[in-house]
Order: sequence, then C-alpha cells, then structure tokens
Amino acid sequence: MLGDDVPWLVPLLAISLIAWPMASTIEKMSIEKGKWMKRLHNLLPLFLLTLMILDRLIAVLSNDLTHSDIAKYNAGSNPINGGPWMTFLRGDGLSELVLMVLLLFSLFVDRLPSISQSPQFIKTLVRHRVMSFVALVALFSFTIFFPDSSYLNADSITTQSTWPTDSISPFWYALLAIAILIVAAELFAASTITSIDSGLANLATKAKYKLVVIFPVTIYLFMKIDAVKSVDTAFWLDLENYSHLILISIFLHMAISFATILEPAKRLDSKLGAGDGRTKSLIITSLSAFILLAIMSIIFAQSLDIISGNGEELMTVWLIFSVIVICVASMFLPTIGFDATPRPELWWVRLSMSMSPLFVAAFTPYVLIILPAIWFSLALTLVIPWLVEEDVRNSNSKQLYYSLAFVLLFSLIIVPRLLQQPDIQLFVMWILMPIIPLLLSSVLLFQMRKQYPSNG
Repeated sequence: MLGDDVPWLVPLLAISLIAWPMASTIEKMSIEKGKWMKRLHNLLPLFLLTLMILDRLIAVLSNDLTHSDIAKYNAGSNPINGGPWMTFLRGDGLSELVLMVLLLFSLFVDRLPSISQSPQFIKTLVRHRVMSFVALVALFSFTIFFPDSSYLNADSITTQSTWPTDSISPFWYALLAIAILIVAAELFAASTITSIDSGLANLATKAKYKLVVIFPVTIYLFMKIDAVKSVDTAFWLDLENYSHLILISIFLHMAISFATILEPAKRLDSKLGAGDGRTKSLIITSLSAFILLAIMSIIFAQSLDIISGNGEELMTVWLIFSVIVICVASMFLPTIGFDATPRPELWWVRLSMSMSPLFVAAFTPYVLIILPAIWFSLALTLVIPWLVEEDVRNSNSKQLYYSLAFVLLFSLIIVPRLLQQPDIQLFVMWILMPIIPLLLSSVLLFQMRKQYPSNG
C-alpha cells in the first residue's frame, strides 16, 4: 500500500531510525544548537510512521480497491469478518502498529517505576540504549514490518495474509513481538550500562520475571502451529515462508541471552580480579566458543538432512563464518574507545554473538540452525575465565566443574542423539538449550555470592 501513495516514507523512516543509536551525540549537540534538534531526532520516526498509518486508515475506510491491502482482502465485494478494521489490522497495518508501540516505549522508558529513584543520567542512558536496540531490531526486520507487498501493484498480488495464520492469530504474533522486544530492550539496557545502580538491578529483575511468563506462552503458541507439531524436511525447505516464526525465535533468543549471560556477566566480570592470565583467558575463551559453535551447528545441520550431499554442512559453515566475523570485528571496538566495561573485548564478543542472529537473519532464514550452538558458546564465555585466570581459579566450587562437565556431555553426546528424532528438533532447541546458559550463570552467581556475601 505504501508503494501506491507514499513510497518515499519507508526510506525516510529507515534513515531516521539509523540516527537513533546516535541519540547521545545528537542530544549533546542540541544543548548548543537548540532543543529542536533533539525533538526532530526523537520524533521524526514517529511522525513518519503516523503518516503511514493515517494513509492506510484513509484507504481502508474509503474502501479504495486500487490499494494493495484492500485488493488483497477483497474488502469491496467480499469483506473479511470485521470489515475495514480487520482489513487494516490483518494487513500491513498490524506490523506498523507493533513498530509504533516499540518506538513509543523507547521514548518513554525513562519513566518506568523500576528506575524512578535512579539518577537522571541513568534514566537518560536507559532511554538511549533502548532507542538503539529498537532501532537496530526495526532496521534488520524491515522486510517484516514493511513487506514487499506494500510496493506491489494491486493487480499483481495474490490473496495472501501478511502475517502467517497457521493456527496462530496474527494478533498473537504481534503481541509476542511487542512483549519479547520490550523485555529484551530492558535487559539490553540493564546489561550494557556498566554503572552500579539499584534501579538498573530492579529493571533487570522485573524483566527476567516477565521473561519467565513470556517464554512458556511463546513455546505453547509455537507448538500449536501445524508445521511445528510435525516437523519434517518440508518445514526446513520452506523456512523462508516462516519469517515471523524465525524473527520471534531470534527476539526470544536475544532476551534469553541478555537475561542469562550478559546481565550476570556484568557482575561476574567485575569479580574476576586483576586478571592474572587475562590475555590467555581471552584467547582460550574465544577459540573454545568458536570451536563449540562450529561443532554444535554442524551437528544440528546434519540432523536435518534437507540438502543432498554436504549441502547442510556448507551452508552451516557460511553461517558460522558470518557469526565469527561479527564477533572478531567487535573485538577491535575497545581500541577506538568502546571499552567502558571490566573486560571490554570479551564483553563485545558476548554482545555480538547474542545479536548476530538478528543481523544474519536479514540474509538467510537458516540462521535458526545456529541458535542452539550460540547458547552453548555463550555459556562457555561465561565460565572459561573462571577456569583459566590464576587469581580466581583456586576458588571455584565443585558445582561449577560438575555443571561444566554436564554441559559438555549434554552437548556432544546427548543432543546429537535427540536431534536424530525429527519431531523433537525444535523442542530441543526451544526448551532444552536455554537451560544451559541459565545453569552455568546460576552456578557462577551462587559461587560469587558465597565469596563476596556483602556485595554479591
């Protein structure tokens, strides 16, 4: 529909969102040049999105069959249940409303009760981080928020739903996307702000509680999808037709990674001491994480058996290479000033590995294959420094070694056997894999609290 009237709005929205991660710089400049710069920077995406929604509403209410959304659902001669409002919500308008909610949340997140007692600079930092996260998600999910059908001529499209409706209402997809991304954004902010603040801790704790509720609801709804209930080769071959399922899985992956790895690491890394053997630890941690990433990804790919010959392995190698390149590139960021963490190189590896599926998904739907391996690899980045560095190695508990042994046994022996059963491949990925980072981070946090009972 946007291509019918206002094709220039989407590129302008993308450009305005690219500027959102620079909120801190823009707002500093606005102190000298006027508040109009801050208002323009913050409100321009909302203004452009409002224009899109109004254009769609006018077309729907006037029943203009020359627009793609109206023609797609035959609103003139055979309207769907609910009439024009359902045409608006079931079409591309629903994804635009999702983005509108996320943008509004980003601008007003500093008013959350969780951080009401925090200093103003903490509230501002939270808003900046949430704006950056939402902007990145929106930009790398642009084909979902603004699908190609928005630009097609009404005569050239087939009657199809913008959102998949296989056993799950489009509204459930929209609500899941909003809920998961809000939680992920809160955890992203709490994890990436290194300042010690009770409001940030409260924000992270409440977000984790929300995730505990959202996670089983999401899995329950996923298991109602016919293709998921009976996973077979056709599902993996048609994976590009389940783009919303893939993206929500990635959103959930990021929320889990932030909750079980990045946020605990913020406290754990500060307790590692002076870092006797720090360079060796970084090298061993990175190599171990990348090796396990490759092993687990190839094991998962081989279990699918969807491409003749060695096609799965070749495809997986490219996926692994993409993630490793993103992680290695991020390790150079501390050299140009992005080093405000106790272990900046390792911190960037964890963050980039957590978010790399979002970037890779913009190019291939098969990123789903490497999610379990990333969870295992992230768990290793949390544990190995405690096993290698001299000043903390002797204080490790037996529970940590037992847990690590269980993780390795589980990943290299038990998981391959489970994956040989096609019907439970997705169950293994969504249910069993998050247990690994949660287990190891919990053991480490318990160990830290015993060693530092006053501030652990």
